[in-house]
Amino acid sequence: MGIIPLRINAAIILIYAVGTVLMFALEGAGDTRFTMFAEILITFIFYLPWVYLLGIIFHWGLVGAYLGEMIYATSHAVFMGVRLRRDLWTQIEI
Repeated sequence: MGIIPLRINAAIILIYAVGTVLMFALEGAGDTRFTMFAEILITFIFYLPWVYLLGIIFHWGLVGAYLGEMIYATSHAVFMGVRLRRDLWTQIEI
């Protein structure tokens, strides 16, 4: 019963590590406003609805909750990666 969530969690940790490193790179460069608003947006648009939908509504239980967590981690890494790639953070004056 716990094998599938454990495997999903292993993938989540790898994806979330990438997003966290990118987020802290942006924060270290002074782009704290974007990271704050992006985290709020990602949490309320991707994390909470998907965990509720997959875990409760679709009756997937723990596996659904972890898949929702994977959607959150992936969107977090993508948001931070796109921001870092666009070089808008280089124009911020501290």
